[in-house]
Amino acid sequence: MNSNSWFRIAEIEENIFLIEEPGHVNSFLIVGEETSVLIDSGTGLSDIRAAVSPYLRENHLLLNTHWHFDHIGGNAQFE
Repeated sequence: MNSNSWFRIAEIEENIFLIEEPGHVNSFLIVGEETSVLIDSGTGLSDIRAAVSPYLRENHLLLNTHWHFDHIGGNAQFE
């Protein structure tokens, strides 16, 4: 498990990570051999990209499950 002052990151299955924020906000990161996929970017109150950067592949995607603020807040931190 890895954590910083805002996010708690835990590997829940091999190469599948749960990224937790205070207030019951969860994102997921799936790391493949060539590409990683972040599912939802959280609230944007802290830098989720910096938090997950040790796990990101050079090729990475961001997917949003829906457009509520607590799922898209960190979208601007990605291309």
